[in-house]
Amino acid sequence: MKNKYLSKIQAATKIFKERKIPWTSREIVEIAMRRNLIKVNGKTPHATMNADFINERIRRAKRRLKPRFSKTSDGKWRYNGD
Repeated sequence: MKNKYLSKIQAATKIFKERKIPWTSREIVEIAMRRNLIKVNGKTPHATMNADFINERIRRAKRRLKPRFSKTSDGKWRYNGD
């Protein structure tokens, strides 16, 4: 059986591609949950999303790849493309 949910990073990428504006982690999680893109079990899914963005940046940096997400001066995340 195929999993109907996306990973948080996949869901965020989909949301960013649809509307090319910066979002907070909380906003992304709320949109993804409303659209039923992700399944959330914990009490602070926005904190997990924030950690996922940071970890993704670290993994891509180790492979010398351009980061797909960057943080703006007002604390929101921006999608930089693949």
